Amino acid sequence: MRSCLITQTKGGTGKTTLTFALGVEAARAGASVLLLDADDTQRSLTSLIAKRSGDYPAIAEVSSGSVSDALRDADVRAYDVVLIDGPPRASLDVRGLVRQVDFVLLPVGASPLDVEASNIILKHVQGRVSFAYVIARADPRRAVVGHVHGVLAAAYSVGPTIYERSDWVTAAGSGRAPVEWNPNGKAAGEIASLWKYVDAQMRGAAKV
Repeated sequence: MRSCLITQTKGGTGKTTLTFALGVEAARAGASVLLLDADDTQRSLTSLIAKRSGDYPAIAEVSSGSVSDALRDADVRAYDVVLIDGPPRASLDVRGLVRQVDFVLLPVGASPLDVEASNIILKHVQGRVSFAYVIARADPRRAVVGHVHGVLAAAYSVGPTIYERSDWVTAAGSGRAPVEWNPNGKAAGEIASLWKYVDAQMRGAAKV
């Protein structure tokens, strides 16, 4: 089992849609995938999956305090890939959880203020687990995206940027990922690149 926690304390960074789209991409690549919805204040991931007509990826709701127990469950560990939509806050739960996953992905907006806000979760992750930032919901017309990427990459690992595309909004309305709505679109290509990056990071850091 390879596991990744997608988490951030600041809202609006796209962590839920990233978790979902990465799960779909992993399943399309042939992996058995389980999504754990640990955002027990909104359950946006569960609502998104409920709109789907297909039966993948699988999903389970867990409270933020019971994710660690879920990751030790034999049925959960039977999946190839487990992706966790993390709680929308930094807590003792998160600090304990990061030690049990292979990799943590930290979505962040393309602005200095968003990067600064992410320091809250960074202190719970750094030194405990392999992690990387991903700039998400970026405006392709703004030069600041490249600036923020450079600032982050100077100190941390950074995955491929995910831009704000109309395919994200249109596809989500019917519970689909961008690749299922427009396979040849830019959004589909960007999430495919991010999945390859995340999968490589998980494999490189996988725990027994």
